[in-house]
Amino acid sequence: MRILLATLALATFATAQNCSSLSATNSTNGSRLNIALTNGAAGAPAILVIGQTAGSTSINLGLATLDLGVAGPFLPAPLGVTDTTGSASLSLRIPANLPGMNLVLQGFTLAIGGISLPGGPGLPTGGGFPGGGLPMPTLTFCTSNVVTAHVGN
Repeated sequence: MRILLATLALATFATAQNCSSLSATNSTNGSRLNIALTNGAAGAPAILVIGQTAGSTSINLGLATLDLGVAGPFLPAPLGVTDTTGSASLSLRIPANLPGMNLVLQGFTLAIGGISLPGGPGLPTGGGFPGGGLPMPTLTFCTSNVVTAHVGN
């Protein structure tokens, strides 16, 4: 019963939303593949997932589950940290000898919240957090749409 209650409590701390937008240009050999994520969480790490097949993948991270529209295997690649509008972009040069292929792409941002530690010398003494424990962090994913981009010849 305790495990069930703990699982339900943890689930309330994690949310996933399909709230950002991803765009990618097609790219021939020797040109650039431009990828842009917009409307994600501001000031958050942005990750791009690159695969060859659309599908469904769930990744359980303990405090949250990330649901993707890309089937494994896939490669995660950092897009960087989003700006104040929640945008991040990446431009990749496609090698001149790359054979043609379609890539399936999805982006997401990860916001971490719920953690604020009291300040002051010695930290909590005779007070601090209710119940004497640290607050549970929250993870919020903002996933994008899934796009296909053709690279190579």
